[in-house]
Amino acid sequence: MLNQGKNTTDATRGSSLRARVTARKEELERAFATLAPDDRARRDVEGALNEVSGLLTGDLDHIPPVVAMELNNWLEANKHINEWAPTTAPVDVPTIPARRLRSFNDLRALLVEKNVAHRANPASFTVQIATQPPALPGVAFLRWVEKVPFVQVMQQIVTSVPEDRIRDVEIAISHINDEAIMPGYGFSYEERFIYYRLSVPIYNGEISSDVVERAITAVLDNALQLEPALKKIVDGAAGASVLDYVAHN
Repeated sequence: MLNQGKNTTDATRGSSLRARVTARKEELERAFATLAPDDRARRDVEGALNEVSGLLTGDLDHIPPVVAMELNNWLEANKHINEWAPTTAPVDVPTIPARRLRSFNDLRALLVEKNVAHRANPASFTVQIATQPPALPGVAFLRWVEKVPFVQVMQQIVTSVPEDRIRDVEIAISHINDEAIMPGYGFSYEERFIYYRLSVPIYNGEISSDVVERAITAVLDNALQLEPALKKIVDGAAGASVLDYVAHN
């Protein structure tokens, strides 16, 4: 049965990083204590707990920026673990099999099937999708590129960056991408916005709809995770200090 409450990663946004990690860790520890030994979710929960235990060392009141990046990545990567774990008797839940996407039209059909509000531009093989909270309100794009080939997902993070803040934004993005597990932060010089972008290869002429959906989720999550820190830089903070703001996010 799908656990109903909002997961602690989303529910604790705005709290200190230490408080957010502690809340999620305790939530997973409670789940691990109640899951049956043969439950498929138990292995995922155990892996997440082992991973975070290695990060929670030293002075947790003054978390180093590099460790803070890892903890933020851990929160986002593990926020949905156990949401499908049975809480009472097992229930048969019908699943929709993954589809094989072979064209831009297949991608559009997937969005229609999932009831995702979108606006397509077939001439450029792009789709603008509407996001909902907790995702950022900025524009998100999907792009089907046949020549390479790959599917690209991009989310705007901070728009209307002033000319005199571009240099610090460049520095901040370099620092972030150097530490991030999934680097992909960038800046559009033409349109003056910061973005997060992920490109997923298409092999043998097709890609699973599951892969595309996970890519969209990863992009929206990573954009949301760094938005407060990047906004600080746009508002006047030094670009080299961005990881300090990530640590306190």
